[in-house]
Amino acid sequence: MKKQMTSFPALLKYSLLLPMLSVFAVGVPQAFADVGDNLQAAIQANLPEGEDIHQFLQISQTQAWISTTYHTPDALQIGTCSLSYVKIDASKGSPRLSNSLSFLANGEANKLQAFNQTWSLPVESEGQMTLRNTKYKQTFGMMALSPYTIEGTVETQGMENLLNALGKRPEVWLSFSSGETQSLPTIRLVPLINDFKKCASSNHFGDFGGPLDPRANLGDNPF
Repeated sequence: MKKQMTSFPALLKYSLLLPMLSVFAVGVPQAFADVGDNLQAAIQANLPEGEDIHQFLQISQTQAWISTTYHTPDALQIGTCSLSYVKIDASKGSPRLSNSLSFLANGEANKLQAFNQTWSLPVESEGQMTLRNTKYKQTFGMMALSPYTIEGTVETQGMENLLNALGKRPEVWLSFSSGETQSLPTIRLVPLINDFKKCASSNHFGDFGGPLDPRANLGDNPF
């Protein structure tokens, strides 16, 4: 008999756990301002050993997009390429990862992952996550890997379509079946998308299409 899974969107809805990936904060505490002075270093310090930032796009005092590669300490070859939105929380001492949304490619599968330090999800609970902008909309089945992390797989063409959509519009909306929706800015993201595509292709993880025009999707970014 198939194991009955708990729906994590329902849990998120009733636990009010979805201020997730909120980009437009009102006011910046001093601790956040200190992180903003060297946000890249704070993010790097929160990444697993063996994961390194290739390109960095800061979008606020506490938030950025990064493209990274990961390899285990005993391996010379890259094991995973990723493109991620990350948010750092420094309100309670040392800066730590607060929220993230990642697009991953490795030798096994293409994946989407989302993390929120405030979640408390039953492991293996299932639900849906939708990404959309004015030219794109796709819903993905997700499963909780831990109380704080959900993951879903994406076929190669689907990943190419998603990346191309991110590179052509100034923002993307992220929503769960609970109805909560958040907006992430994607202005000036093209160089990081191209870096992720190149990493996946050169390591034979997947062909997500050619590079996007770096002159596309430009706009004002105070950082």
